[in-house]
Amino acid sequence: MKGIKTKKEMARSAEQPNTFLWVLRGLTSVFLLGYLSTIYLAVFISNLYPSGNLAEDLIAAGLLLVFGLGYYLMWIRKEVLAGILFILWYAALWPMDLLAGEDLFKDAPTFGILMLFLGILFLVYRAGVWLQVKKISGGSGGQS
Repeated sequence: MKGIKTKKEMARSAEQPNTFLWVLRGLTSVFLLGYLSTIYLAVFISNLYPSGNLAEDLIAAGLLLVFGLGYYLMWIRKEVLAGILFILWYAALWPMDLLAGEDLFKDAPTFGILMLFLGILFLVYRAGVWLQVKKISGGSGGQS
């Protein structure tokens, strides 16, 4: 009976990355390339970094580290943590704009809104996988 899968096999196949997760990973990787190219332009071409304001420079470096940690977590299958970090990263852009911008919200962090959406979609993806595993295993929370 090779065609019939057990509950464990079906739950394990539900845990495997699907096309939706690969699209999220691809979009996040494209955003990372844009983020790194923006940093390159700010540092080497425009000479905007270091800015002379230590707090601003530390926050910018911290945001890069938070994004990098979220990117790493995304690839090791910790989508919930990655989604939360990407949402927090976007939320941290707003105070950074207040600190760095001369006019309030003149340069609103609209470039990061893609990461807000991707962070939410990572949470939606993991919730969908969790519900699928729970349904397969008969409502026991994925543990059988």
